[in-house]
Amino acid sequence: MISEQKTRTPATILVVDDDPSVLEMITACLRSEGYQLKEAGDPEEALRVVEGLAPDLVISDVLMPGMDGFQFISEYTRRFPHRLTPFVFLSSLADKYSVVLGLDLGADDYLVKPVHLEVLRAKVRSLLQKKTRYTTPTFYGDLSRYSAMKLLQFCDRKGLTGEVVISSPCLHTRLQFRGGDMQTTEAADPARFLESLYELGEGTFVIHAQSFDFKEIESAAIPASVESSAPVANRPMGRLSAVRMDRRLFQIQTEYSGLNRDQIVTTVIVEGRIVHTRTGLPPAGATREALEKFIDGQHRAIEQEIKERISGEALRRSKSQETSRDTFDRLFDAGCEMFREKDYSGALALWSEAYEIDSADKTLSTNLKIVRKKLNLS
Repeated sequence: MISEQKTRTPATILVVDDDPSVLEMITACLRSEGYQLKEAGDPEEALRVVEGLAPDLVISDVLMPGMDGFQFISEYTRRFPHRLTPFVFLSSLADKYSVVLGLDLGADDYLVKPVHLEVLRAKVRSLLQKKTRYTTPTFYGDLSRYSAMKLLQFCDRKGLTGEVVISSPCLHTRLQFRGGDMQTTEAADPARFLESLYELGEGTFVIHAQSFDFKEIESAAIPASVESSAPVANRPMGRLSAVRMDRRLFQIQTEYSGLNRDQIVTTVIVEGRIVHTRTGLPPAGATREALEKFIDGQHRAIEQEIKERISGEALRRSKSQETSRDTFDRLFDAGCEMFREKDYSGALALWSEAYEIDSADKTLSTNLKIVRKKLNLS
């Protein structure tokens, strides 16, 4: 682990403040942690710096001559909507309005001066760790071509875990998703917030997908009831993989078990439950290399069986749903157009018809609540 950390490129942090003493204090504090630091005395200089450099984190003051920190984050987001750059405001403005405004504009944290340096270090570590959980942008689009309704429906259907950044002249927001479900927004009126998204006719959006994490299956592993007979150093390496269908995740784990004699056990887990187990018996006296080859073969065979079974099930399902899905999408899209044209009665009629086809579509259910509220039917 130590050698990996030595070869890892240190994160680059941009600090923006018109007070030279604050710049010096923050950069010295974070440089001692091993980060690369860039400095800017005002937002205009900072924007010139980031033209050729995508920082991993930005720390900015709010009250600065010319462009202030709030204008800076808005301009940064407008110029680089594809970047997932965490922002931290450090400001002497401690009133509730300023804090809320900073967070609403997209800042990840707002710290009031004077801030303890240990707290700042911890905040930076936390934000950088969260940033590394995301891949590069999955998709970058224009809201004039893709409606916000279709965008949210796509995230739901694909089971997105990650973030969608939406930027327009009148709104900037980050929507967090987990398994396709949009996490509760901090807006006072969530329905009105979604309505404002639906009414956007221009702007951009970026979808960031979170990387896959196998920690869940590690916690679901079955503890060995009998100690393996093979010395730890000579035990063969196991195999771990996952196969996804819709929102079901088949977790496959194959490992060596020395119960009376050498045996290879494969378990298939879905939603924390073991749905299949297979035991294989390798040749007696097999070497570690032979056991690992046996493990790999058994693991691949079961993985292939699951994929073939899923493919057959998916094919049968797609054939039976092909016509109804096309009809649903046609009704949903036509309802979206009527909603944007403020024909709420027409949208309600079309979406109600679509609901009869697929009542489980979460975006459609949300749309129906919004349009009924507009028609005073709720």
